Amino acid sequence: MTFQPNSQSQWRKIQQVGLCPEITSFEIYTEAYTKQLDNALVESIRFANSAPGPEEVLIFHRLIFRNIHPWAGTFRAAGEVVHFDGGQMGADANRITPAIEHVQKVMLERLQTAATPQQKALAIAGYLGALRMIHPFRDGNTRTAVVILEGQVTALFGEKERPALTELDFKHLLQDAYRGHLGALANRILVREELLPIPETESETERTRPFLDPDMETVWFQQRENILRQQQGDGVS
Repeated sequence: MTFQPNSQSQWRKIQQVGLCPEITSFEIYTEAYTKQLDNALVESIRFANSAPGPEEVLIFHRLIFRNIHPWAGTFRAAGEVVHFDGGQMGADANRITPAIEHVQKVMLERLQTAATPQQKALAIAGYLGALRMIHPFRDGNTRTAVVILEGQVTALFGEKERPALTELDFKHLLQDAYRGHLGALANRILVREELLPIPETESETERTRPFLDPDMETVWFQQRENILRQQQGDGVS
């Protein structure tokens, strides 16, 4: 499976987060992570896990990016802030591990009552959407989520050949998921499994709250409310 970063602007971003000395060009980077991503997918399917915890998430990232990033398989440290999806802020570094533990717990609870493939797909979408909201790594979060997904569907639906996902559309599906629109990602999973999709009206949930320290979380919500009010005002005029 190949996830092609976008041109030179993406390459500059990759360089900024830190590379091992051997990774001296975009082409070397792409070749290295593509090979290791394929190997990570094999391992995820081999050790299929429907609800990975922090240690498993670290392992998958390390499998994809070892000898590429010196910090591969390491969560963001204090002061390492990430923004994604047009300005969304990832979890505070000190909350990454407990946040993933919480998401894992919620996933296991959902699976206990998931009686249908559709309910299982919704549980996966909720887990992956929350993981994107946490954004535990400086880079490579989407590719790590892809590897996790393959282990989850294998654990819940069995091992078989499945069509590959592309990074571009997968990012949009994850974005929808943490915003409370689980249906798009859940149905993408179900289509790959050749199962019946979920009606959109049955797949909505609450937006995932940001995993920020209390004072930062308050500021985040205040900023979001201000933006919404401004947008509503623009709509009226």
